[in-house]
Amino acid sequence: GITNVAVLERKYIGGGNSGRNTTVIRANYGIPEAVRFYQRSVELYQTLEAETERWIMHKQKGLLWLAHNEAGIRAERARAEVNTAFGAKTEYVGRKEIQEIAPQIDMTGDGVWPVLGGSYHPEGATARHDRVNWALAEGAMRRGVHIHQRMPVTGLLKEEDRVVGVMTEHGPIGAGVVLSAVGGHVTNLANMAGVRLPIRTHPLQAFVTNH
Repeated sequence: GITNVAVLERKYIGGGNSGRNTTVIRANYGIPEAVRFYQRSVELYQTLEAETERWIMHKQKGLLWLAHNEAGIRAERARAEVNTAFGAKTEYVGRKEIQEIAPQIDMTGDGVWPVLGGSYHPEGATARHDRVNWALAEGAMRRGVHIHQRMPVTGLLKEEDRVVGVMTEHGPIGAGVVLSAVGGHVTNLANMAGVRLPIRTHPLQAFVTNH
């Protein structure tokens, strides 16, 4: 198997977006590629506590996407069809089903956003983000992975057209394989390798409340 693995963390475990997010786990996206990708993620989260032997507060609650007009109804019907076709469990639901699933919803929407229908993704779940971070980190370390925190990568080591390691603030590290796991910073790292990706990164922010 794979051995001698090092993870280089620029700050500390969970210091980026992975430790500050909306905690929602879902696969009810609108394009086939995303549906397949995130459905696999949904399945992996369902067994993560057993695999890591850590409690991540995973709870499968289901997820409702509501429609407030005719265009919204068409969109949610299409979402359910695409999800079903590519492996995610999502169904279109009417007002009666929505009230049964979530009786606390105000179906009138104060007359501004009336609930006319929606799509229901029963495998939608949540997990505590910081617990997920440390469950993965501790699970990796128990399997022999070396995690180096506060170890920012400043460049890539190359031989001809091949990356053979990384340069850090603490010196060079050689590697047979270098894997990019930097999220929105992927274009910056790719530039170090001389690869221009057709990607533009934009910050996506959420204001999360308990209501």
